[in-house]
Amino acid sequence: MGQRPDLIGGGLIRTLGGWSQVVSMRRKDQKAESDERILGGSSFVHAILQEAEEKQIRQLKIKQSGKTIQDIIEEECTKRQISQVELKSGGRRRKVSQARATIAYRSTIELGLSSAEIARHLGVNTSSIWRSVEKEGKEGTD
Repeated sequence: MGQRPDLIGGGLIRTLGGWSQVVSMRRKDQKAESDERILGGSSFVHAILQEAEEKQIRQLKIKQSGKTIQDIIEEECTKRQISQVELKSGGRRRKVSQARATIAYRSTIELGLSSAEIARHLGVNTSSIWRSVEKEGKEGTD
């Protein structure tokens, strides 16, 4: 299909309409926040980078407190009155599946763990972790 000129170059180049615009801004001593991974204006890029930084700081604080995935597993099992053996056995009972989904979501959001690492702790495959996290995230925003 070829290349589209509006999608070539880093985020700032695309947003401003080409290198000439970037050079012009620099000559005028104007600053624009940019990241070649993010397509959007300076304020949008700033907001995305700020959100990512806040998330990293939040996860770092939780990790520094000593919280682990095992702590989350224990909390959810106690709260839902299920055993860790049943949780890790791969059973499909609704109560157990919901606990696994919540643990997967919390481990991703609070600790920043990968799906593979969470799956190892819960005795399920990685794709079920992806689905759980996605589902929990959607329900949390509704």
